[in-house]
Formats: sequence, structure tokens, C-alpha cells
Amino acid sequence: MRTLLLAVLLLTTTTALAQRVKADEVPTAVKAAFAREHADHTASWWSKTEEGYEATVLRPKGQTLRAAYGADGANRFTATHYPGELVPTQIKSKLGAQYPTYRVSHANEIFSRRGRYLFVWLIAPGAQLGVYVTPEGDELPKDKREPAAKSAEMNSN
Repeated sequence: MRTLLLAVLLLTTTTALAQRVKADEVPTAVKAAFAREHADHTASWWSKTEEGYEATVLRPKGQTLRAAYGADGANRFTATHYPGELVPTQIKSKLGAQYPTYRVSHANEIFSRRGRYLFVWLIAPGAQLGVYVTPEGDELPKDKREPAAKSAEMNSN
């Protein structure tokens, strides 16, 4: 049930920030880039954003893949949303030691120009916290974060 609620919140937030469009309204360069980079996926829907276009792919176990492109087909970022139970144990352990009163709610794994990292939402009674971490669970310095991936982070809830 919690996974379903998180998926609904993700979709609602995405809809508020982007407008869905038909596939034939997406530039050929964008569709070609998506097909090249994600040949094993089919877009569940396309959205127009301020920065370009996003393909959303619904995957099993509550995962959602989002691939963002500029209108010219240049990849801005790819993010995969994971429910808390699918966040790797190593990351949960390190964050649990650093933030003992919080638990992992969910995360977005982001691939961008600056590399791969995760944006993890931690929750505690009456509080929430977003933390950037490496795939090993170490906190990511601010200068290593990709500004273009901000919408992936915002759509974490």
C-alpha cells in the first residue's frame, strides 16, 4: 500500500511540474536518443518540461525510470525511483548510523553529467530530510551534484 501511495505521489508531483504530451509531439532527436539509451524500455508516457522532454517508464516493484533530454536530444539525466525496501542495505546502514532517528523512505538513483549518485529521502516522526549519497552510501559533496537533475530530486516524494 505504501508503495502504491508513493507511486501516486510521484506521478502527481511529476504532472504538476511537467505537461504530458503525445509521442508524436516529441522531437525525433529526443525519441531517437531515448531509443538508443534505453533500447530495452518503452516509454509509458512523455512529458514536456521547462528544460525539454522526459520519458517515464513504469517498472516492476514500484520502480519508475525517468530519462530527461533537451529538445536537441542531449541527455540531461536519467533517474530511477526506488521504494525504501529496494534501497541497498549498505546505503541504509550508513545513513542509519549517521541519522539514527530517521529511516529510509525512498530514493532516486541519478545518472548525470557528473556521474552516478542517489538522492535519499529519510523520514522520522514529524520530520523529513533529503540526502545525496554515492552508490556506496557516503554523503556527496555539493560541488559533485548535478543542477540539471533538480526535478528528479523534487519528484522524490
